[in-house]
Amino acid sequence: YYKDQFVASDRTLERYFVGCNFECPGCQNQFLWLTNEETRYITPESICEELTDYVEIAKQVHILGGEPLMQPVKALEELFHKLREMGFKNIILFTGYEFDEKTLKEQSLFKNIDFICKDISDACASAKG
Repeated sequence: YYKDQFVASDRTLERYFVGCNFECPGCQNQFLWLTNEETRYITPESICEELTDYVEIAKQVHILGGEPLMQPVKALEELFHKLREMGFKNIILFTGYEFDEKTLKEQSLFKNIDFICKDISDACASAKG
């Protein structure tokens, strides 16, 4: 899924989130699967604050994990909205979930997402059936 205004950028910021319910064999980010006592909640405001200095350098943001959609929906909506307000042109969500076109158009969670990459390994897909 992508919106018409999607344009590739040469510089990209990446933001990784913990937690994953897919647990694909051979995953490069297995350390992000589980939350533990050291896991802390970071607000959308603090994430945006961290990225403020980079708006002029990179216009594209990748949201990855683990599985980013395991985060609270309202917090993700707020984050995506704030990233757009800050001036990021391409917000790309990497997820193991698949969505139909109707869901993508109707759910406010996806309003500020420019591109969704279904990012799940073949090994995981066959292991999960």
